Order: sequence, then structure tokens, then C-alpha cells
Amino acid sequence: MYLMPPKIRNLERQLEKATPKIRNLERQLEKAKEAMMPSPIKKKSSRKPSKKQDSFEGHQIVVRWSEEDDCYLAYAPALAGCVTHGATPVEAITNGRDAMALWLKEARENGDYIPKPIHGYSGKMTLRMPSSLHQRIAEEADREGVSINQWVLYKIAS
Repeated sequence: MYLMPPKIRNLERQLEKATPKIRNLERQLEKAKEAMMPSPIKKKSSRKPSKKQDSFEGHQIVVRWSEEDDCYLAYAPALAGCVTHGATPVEAITNGRDAMALWLKEARENGDYIPKPIHGYSGKMTLRMPSSLHQRIAEEADREGVSINQWVLYKIAS
């Protein structure tokens, strides 16, 4: 039987304790990078857009990280089955816009129903809850290294 030297055991314990902190810092760095990137969805073109562009620009693209697929997934919630991926959030959005254009083209060619873009919702809402529940949510979000908003959104969406 091989006994591990105390110095190695100590270093392994330190690494185990540091790993969640490192992951949290990596997530924070990724969020900071994403926050600094302009959203191509909201970017206005200086030239007059064609009708084809107008017909899908109003549809929302949602991007999220997928641990299972090890990439960013981009999907259009209003367009059933319109999902793609990318190695970065920007690549996923670009691919998402291409996928939306193809989805809408196919729907037009087949005479399928095309949902109208969602308008009139800000994406914000106020929610009242007991302080004990707020504390539990905050602690769980902190353990997972995400904001309360992200944690709640993930739980609602899944």
C-alpha cells in the first residue's frame, strides 16, 4: 500500500478548495466579456434593410452555455426547432441569425405558420417572496457561481 506524502495530500486539498473558486472566476470573466460585446441583434444597419431581413430581425435569439454539448446554444423561442450552436456567444448568435433566416425561408416556401415577433414585453418583472426563500435562492446561486437572476431564470426555463 502506497501512502501519499503529507505535502502532496495538502496540495490536493488546497486544489480541491480552489477549483470552485476558479470556475466561479472563469464564469465571471465570461460574463464580463459578454457584457462588453455589442449585441448583433440590436445593432442597427446604416443601409435600408430588405423585407427578408425585417421579417426575422424582430425575433429574439437566446444564447446559453450547454455543459452537455460543451458549446453555446442559440435558439429562437418563437420558432419551434430553430436551434444552433457556436464555440463563442458571438459565433452562436451569428449562426442563430443564419438558422432563423433558413427557418423562415423554409416556412414561407412550405406555407407554414410564421409567428409574429414578440413586442411589448420588457423582460423585467418584480417578484415578491418571503425573505427565507430569497435567502435560500441567493445561497444556491452563490454555490453555483451565478447571479440570482440567472439562477431563477434557469430554474423557470428548465
